[in-house]
Formats: sequence, structure tokens, C-alpha cells
Amino acid sequence: MSGKQVFWQLTRWLGINALARALTRNEARILCYHGFSYRDEHRFSAPLFMRIETFRRRLQLLSEQGFSIISLEELTQRLEQQRSLNNCLVITVDDGWTGFAEKAWPELQARKLPCTLYLTTWCVEHQLPVLNVVRRYLRWHGVSLPDSTGDDTADWTALQQAATKAGLSLHNEQTNEKLFHLITAGTTKRLHDQGCDIQLHTHRHRVPEQDALLQKELNDNRDFLHGIIGDKVLNHFCYPSGEYRREQFAALREAGIRSATTTELGLVCAGDEPLALKRLLDADDISEAEFLAELSGLKTLLRRLKQRLRGQAS
Repeated sequence: MSGKQVFWQLTRWLGINALARALTRNEARILCYHGFSYRDEHRFSAPLFMRIETFRRRLQLLSEQGFSIISLEELTQRLEQQRSLNNCLVITVDDGWTGFAEKAWPELQARKLPCTLYLTTWCVEHQLPVLNVVRRYLRWHGVSLPDSTGDDTADWTALQQAATKAGLSLHNEQTNEKLFHLITAGTTKRLHDQGCDIQLHTHRHRVPEQDALLQKELNDNRDFLHGIIGDKVLNHFCYPSGEYRREQFAALREAGIRSATTTELGLVCAGDEPLALKRLLDADDISEAEFLAELSGLKTLLRRLKQRLRGQAS
């Protein structure tokens, strides 16, 4: 056990987590997840891919900690109406990797837990994998990579050939494991019909600086999803890679966005800007003790203290 793990274990045993939970009881938690591992993706990128065993244990801990797990829409309404955030927690998942639909969603569904999936749709439309992640994964495995041609379909074919030559398979047809792909339109419809809250993450996973291009990204994202799931209201947004500029809030509101989540770490307080909501980013390599410290609010309080001390020093 590392020194960091010992420290977080001590904060729990000494009751410091419980104190932090009491001090932050009126602040909501928004958990953030991404993909779920089929094989060794969690070792390649623990922040991006989580083992289902880890996620299952996280859900058990949420139950043991007694949080009120609510929908993102409910949280947004509470912020808009200045209602209590006491004990509230929201589960969000970014991107739309196939592992979410195959592994994580059944766990959430079995527990009747609400969840928002922020779905970026270009790869859904074209059914090509996320090539930059494929390249990083193959490079991690020591595979010699072909040069990019600028054509995504040709590059994907070349990457598959390079992987096969190195003895790696990126798709198991028997188990339907499609590494580094996003879900299909059909799976999107199924998740929606089963109660998953599908929301916006741009069409091409980018946030252009120009307002007009940003609105086009949102419109393309929304139009594609409406073609799959009908006229569902899509007014919650997650910034791709957490990148945002406050100067674009007016453009987001004009596009009908009521809430937007970032990758900034922290809790949600009454009066917070709804277009810059902080989240707690979970990962496969975060220990249970550290996860509980984050969940309790202790790590947020320590970040605030550190920021205050830095401000005083400057």
C-alpha cells in the first residue's frame, strides 16, 4: 500500500471524511466516467477506461454512503429553482464508448440508477473508431505504426493490419468486442428506450472558438441524435476534453443549453454557474480510499484550502 493510500485510509478511520461530508452536505456531486475495459485498456489509460469490477464496487460504495442519486435534469432544476442540493449525486458518462453499453449500463439499469450519457456523434455516424486513441494504444503495445494518409477509412485499415501483424486484435467477432469504437445508432436508440438520458457532446468532439462554429457543432450533434431518438429535449452539454471559454456562454444559452459540465474537479454549490459545472473524475487507478475521500468532499476542501493559500502568498 502506497503512502497516499495510507493517508486516505487514515482520514477515513479518523472520521475526517465524515466531517468533510457534513461540511459539504449542501453541495452536489457529479461523477464522471468514460469508457469501460474489455481487455487491458484500463492499464493503457486508467482515466479513460475502467474495469467493470471497479465500477461495480463504486456503485456499491455509493449505496453504502447513502447518497440520493438523481438525474442531471433534476439537479439542473434544483439549481434553477434554488432548491436544496443536500446529499445529491449525479452519474455522467462521456463520449459513448461501446463498453458503456455492454458493461456499465446493465449495472446501472439493474440498480435503477439514472445516468446521463454525453454522446459525441461523428464516430457513431461513420462507425470508425477513435483513431488517435487506437494509435496511442498500439504504440503502448510497441506496434510500429503506419503514417497517416489523411483518410480515416484508409488509416483504420492500415492500423488493423499493423495490429494483426503484431499479434493484436482490435475486434472479437465472437464476443462483439469492438475496441475504441463508439456505440451504433441502434444501440443509442436502445439505451434511450431503456431510460438512459442521452445528451450533447458536440458532433466532432471539439469546441471551436467561433460562436457560429460552436453552434454548428451543437446543431449537428442535436440533429443527428434527433434522427435516432426523436424529439427528445437535448439541452445539457459536456465540453469535449473539458475545454470551455466563458465568453461562449451566451452562444450556448442561445443554442438552448441549460447546463454544461467541465472536467474541473469539485462539487456543485447553490448559485454556481450552470454552464461551468465541476465534476469528480473517477478512474480505474484511483484507490477505494481515495475515491471515498473525493466523494466525502475532503479532497475538494483541501483543493480550496490550497487555492486560498496560494492567493494569500501572491
